[in-house]
Amino acid sequence: VQLGVLKALPLAPAADELVSTILSEPQASSVRWAPDGRTVLLRVQPEQQGTGERGPGLWVVPLDGGDPWKLVEEATDAVWSPDERSVVALTWQPQDGPVWRRAITAIDVATGVRHRLGVTDRSQIAVVRDQVYFLSGGVLWQVPVAGGSATRLAALPDAGPMVAEGALVPTPRPAHHRGGRRERKRPGSHPATLGRRREPEPGWAARAALEWARRAMGSAG
Repeated sequence: VQLGVLKALPLAPAADELVSTILSEPQASSVRWAPDGRTVLLRVQPEQQGTGERGPGLWVVPLDGGDPWKLVEEATDAVWSPDERSVVALTWQPQDGPVWRRAITAIDVATGVRHRLGVTDRSQIAVVRDQVYFLSGGVLWQVPVAGGSATRLAALPDAGPMVAEGALVPTPRPAHHRGGRRERKRPGSHPATLGRRREPEPGWAARAALEWARRAMGSAG
């Protein structure tokens, strides 16, 4: 593959400062490119150094030399809508138990107007066309980016919530044999282990959402 000539992006000084901050401690969810490739979202965290006057938050950074602007003060992740008019952000919910929950909020990029779409107990969401797909309580839900009532799509028992470090997480044990006879543990009798329940591999929620979208479009056609 032959590549073209590399050219530096004409970033505004404030945008260059934010990019330098992100590159000091890069993370997979620190940068989200817009579908047209002309704008990026930069997620600057409070613990990152060198944020200068801009400070932490979720920033929209034009790559044509325009000044960046902040969408929200903090976010754990964010996803562009396909039309680039909205960003769907995840922010921490106050924790009232062992389960970690994040609020799902759609933000109009031009006006900054926000509306809440729901709550997820996972760290990922998927945006397909004008719909947001998310997991909560072992159920896959769908809600329009524009807002409205969420639609329950399917129960996914294996998609349990994330829990805080040190919380008790039940660990089911398989059936075993005793005295030549197969025996099952009584419900609720399995032990609990300390630690965080592992999430599925990255992209699992997105693939599940895409599969539901594909089936819906197939049935509609």
